Amino acid sequence: MSGQGVNVLLNIFFGPSVNAARAIAMQVSAALNSFVQNLQVAINPQIIKSYAADDMTYMHRLVCYGAKYNFFVLLLLSLPVLNNVEEILSVWLGVVPEGTAIFAQLVIYTILIDSLSPSLMTAAQATGHIKLYQFVVGGILLLNVPASYIILKAGGAPQTVFYVAIILSIIALFARIQLISKLVNMKKRRYIIDAVMPVISVSILVFALNKYIESHFAVSLFGFLLSVVTSGVLVVIAIFFVGLKKSERALLSRVFLNIKNRIW
Repeated sequence: MSGQGVNVLLNIFFGPSVNAARAIAMQVSAALNSFVQNLQVAINPQIIKSYAADDMTYMHRLVCYGAKYNFFVLLLLSLPVLNNVEEILSVWLGVVPEGTAIFAQLVIYTILIDSLSPSLMTAAQATGHIKLYQFVVGGILLLNVPASYIILKAGGAPQTVFYVAIILSIIALFARIQLISKLVNMKKRRYIIDAVMPVISVSILVFALNKYIESHFAVSLFGFLLSVVTSGVLVVIAIFFVGLKKSERALLSRVFLNIKNRIW
């Protein structure tokens, strides 16, 4: 609903060309977001089952780890797109509507933030007490339209509607944490330490190093391929050494060792 409202606002203030650019950006985000949705589908039954079995410790772990791994998978997929969005859009569309690249980048930042929320949503649904949750979170997200209208009316650029969406996504995330902590008796501190802090740490490291590395790549096919490979390796290394606990690294190492032994 808020998405349709933003479309109407962009059409009123800037015309159909900007609206078309936003539509393309949303297609990019939908393609990336589908991977997270598939991952979450695998986690959801376990969250619901653990709540039904009153195994709250395991449920809390699933909620935190599900959020963290959703973000990491999306970051791994989205960083090459963020780095090369103009080149990708040029190959895909030929003629790229003005503003599409920055729109796509801002939408990706939004879905990165939103990727922390599906596990929390599933936890709320597992309890069956979702009226307050839906009212509060839905109310926050619906502010997108009036807030965007006020900013655009004051002379804001088209991309400001995406900044509004990012801010509201952050507010909605912390509202979810507050509500879920009461619904399933999960300490807010645990979710922040186990899910939020690792993704912030990895993001800061990845984007800082990525900015430096990208400045040394030439604009060419080879530069594009090198950027994709380098960004992927960078994300994997950052996740392994910064985003995972010691026990998670040990488990992952054993899995890779088993795979290696089976192959060789």
